[in-house]
Amino acid sequence: MDVLLGKVIPLKHGFVGVVNRSQDAINKNKPIHKALMAEREFFQNHPVYRSIAGRLGTPYLARRLNVILMDHIKACLPEVKASIAAQIAETEEELFSYGSSIIDETTNLGALLLHLLQQFSSHFSNSLDGKSTEVSLSELYGGARISYIFHDVFARGLEEIDPFDYLTDQDIRTAIRNATGPRPALFVPEISFELLVRKQIERLLSPSLQCVDLVFDELQRVCSQCENHVAQLKRFPKLRSALANVVRSMLKDRVQPTKDMIQNLIQIELAYINTNHPDFIGGSKAVSTLMEEMAIRKQQLAHEQQQQQLLDMQLAHEQQQQQQQQQSSHSGRRKSIDSSPFGLTPQQSSSSSNRLHQKGLLQMLFGGKDSGRKKHSSSSTATSAAAAASSSSSNIVRPAAVVNGYDLDDSKISDDGNELMTPAGKRHGHRQHNVLDQSFQHQQQQQQKAYVAPSNGHLGHVPAHMVAPEPTDRELIETEIIKSLILSYFNIVRKNIQDTIPKTIMHFLVIHCKNDLQSELVRNLYKDDLFGDLLREADDISQKRRSCHELLKILRRALDIVNEVRDYN
Repeated sequence: MDVLLGKVIPLKHGFVGVVNRSQDAINKNKPIHKALMAEREFFQNHPVYRSIAGRLGTPYLARRLNVILMDHIKACLPEVKASIAAQIAETEEELFSYGSSIIDETTNLGALLLHLLQQFSSHFSNSLDGKSTEVSLSELYGGARISYIFHDVFARGLEEIDPFDYLTDQDIRTAIRNATGPRPALFVPEISFELLVRKQIERLLSPSLQCVDLVFDELQRVCSQCENHVAQLKRFPKLRSALANVVRSMLKDRVQPTKDMIQNLIQIELAYINTNHPDFIGGSKAVSTLMEEMAIRKQQLAHEQQQQQLLDMQLAHEQQQQQQQQQSSHSGRRKSIDSSPFGLTPQQSSSSSNRLHQKGLLQMLFGGKDSGRKKHSSSSTATSAAAAASSSSSNIVRPAAVVNGYDLDDSKISDDGNELMTPAGKRHGHRQHNVLDQSFQHQQQQQQKAYVAPSNGHLGHVPAHMVAPEPTDRELIETEIIKSLILSYFNIVRKNIQDTIPKTIMHFLVIHCKNDLQSELVRNLYKDDLFGDLLREADDISQKRRSCHELLKILRRALDIVNEVRDYN
């Protein structure tokens, strides 16, 4: 009794006592209803089980199991129903992609073909405009990829082009010499600038044409994606192949006109070098900018040299004082050493050098070779004057070697650390750091190396391949000016190309294909003799359609059964 009541082994649903069918009842073929009656009489008449006879027996066990089963089914019913409904939706979508059978003679093949072509064209246009519902969240799609090509790939490629790639300073100097002809030029020849900048502008053509090819590949990619988005196109493999061929042919027909227009844009830039462009630096501004930069560099170098010379002069002054103290007992008191024998302060020396530097720059640009001769003649006189001043001075000064008006040894130095200006108006060592202060002697030596006349008085042979000799000071300055002009104008053209090339590709290739795609497809594919071939289904489509129909019937029957169970009480 305690076991049946769950006091010994407790169970969730408890115990139900029954009387099993005995072997004797089986042998005597005792009917089931008599066995159930005998079971009920046993529990009702038993002195122990009589009190719980209503919860014992096979009929009570059957009712209890049925209730447990129905409760479990009702608990799982919403999940089962949702799963069946989802399978029905997937099957219906797959069946819709296969479409209805076109074996029926009443089917209008022309209308079906037009509908498919219109769907494909709409997907293609929406993909380029960013209006497609099949937008991927993991990568760029459609028109966004074309925008990435324009503003990242193409623009970055142009920015990485160096205006002076494949163009050396020697090439620039050679172009300047060729532009002057047999006569020395007073100014920088403009023809050399145009020749060199045209050569660099032509390098923008190759990346512009490559941009067309990249956009062409992206449009073909969009076409392939649109074929997958139109579900009914899967039924007709020949129609898909024909669509791809028509789109590819139309794109190829538009590629060449696009490239021709791009070549014309480059030729337009080459046809007229607009030196009056508001963003162009101009010749006068280039010269002034160069002079300012060189003046700043010269001042910095002069300041460094003055600091070094002050340190050297302080050391020399200390040594001289020691010598004077040692000789004071024999030679008497000497005259105190002046800090500036020539009366020039470091600021006056620097400003004087800058004025001479700017004057020399203008002479080299506009004075021709006369400036060099004047400098040479004046240096001889100034050298003799400096020698006289040196002999009369009581300061300790090392003799300076002067060749052609340029100080080749240490500059004369006063006791207070100031630098003595050489007759040519230059400090020692400064010409080693500035292209404007290269020595005239170095120029003569290079000219002598370039050509040496025979000792017998006859001229030597002219080389078959001539190159420009070592650059002069003027040529170095002209080279810097030409480079600044090339950089300024190349940046202007590059900016124009970055703006016009994407516009050209959009007009001649992308927009044209988007607007004319549907008419091109209809013109090439909408023909009566092609209906049967283009709309022929694949061999496995009919079998898949029948399988979907059968599966859909089974799922709908299962859904009806679930609804009946839900309503059962």
